[in-house]
Amino acid sequence: MSGAANVDWKDEGVSYRVESGLALVRLARPERGNALSYRLRAALMRAASRAIADPQVKVICLGADGSHFGVGADLAEMARIKEDVREAVELEIRPFVARLRGCGKPVLCAINGVCAGMSIGVALAADLVVMAADARLVLPFAQIGLVPDSGVSWHLLHGLGYRQACALAFEGGELSAQRCLELGLVNQVVPPEALWSALTDWAARLVAQPEVFLASAKQLMVRTLEASLEQAIGIEGEFQARCIASPDFDAAVARRLAR
Repeated sequence: MSGAANVDWKDEGVSYRVESGLALVRLARPERGNALSYRLRAALMRAASRAIADPQVKVICLGADGSHFGVGADLAEMARIKEDVREAVELEIRPFVARLRGCGKPVLCAINGVCAGMSIGVALAADLVVMAADARLVLPFAQIGLVPDSGVSWHLLHGLGYRQACALAFEGGELSAQRCLELGLVNQVVPPEALWSALTDWAARLVAQPEVFLASAKQLMVRTLEASLEQAIGIEGEFQARCIASPDFDAAVARRLAR
């Protein structure tokens, strides 16, 4: 991507930059495999809040420095301080996911290397996901006597179906990038060296879309995900009215009619 960054910020293992309408948020604790410590989770929330509130940002991009997207929760920290996992998920991961899903800005994520445990919940909170061909989702919960958390069970059930999700919940295991693509858990699989550029190029195309349309399209998808058909039609009408009332619609129609 070209263009000078107008924000450059690093906070407790998260780097943040705004460039050409994109908020580039990266986990930056590679020496610990981007393990999600308390401080890193808090910094990730601050970065998300900052991107959502910034009127210069139209699309949010999430990625990671180092060899792995994230090895999950920081188990060494949890063992040392006996962290309340329910509190961590309820007060940190759940609001993080809710903010990303609830905002009117598309969120894209690039997964490299290992993406394990709690880190899967963070990655799949995005609307669009690009995965490196050699990356994999690792479900280690069963090996340490824990159940999937941070939204992982929801993504497995919606992507794999009940029985396949149960197998991973009961015994653990991993999913290759190609398998994730086949299941619809990710949108694209690309060579590792092209991962970040593939993500930011896609995000740049979205930035060119009218802002009212982007916000409406995202919120439409989120709200209809759990809706009935009849409810979905009503929600579509609501957002279609917003789009039609926008000057961007008038301009787009005029361009088509002039062809």
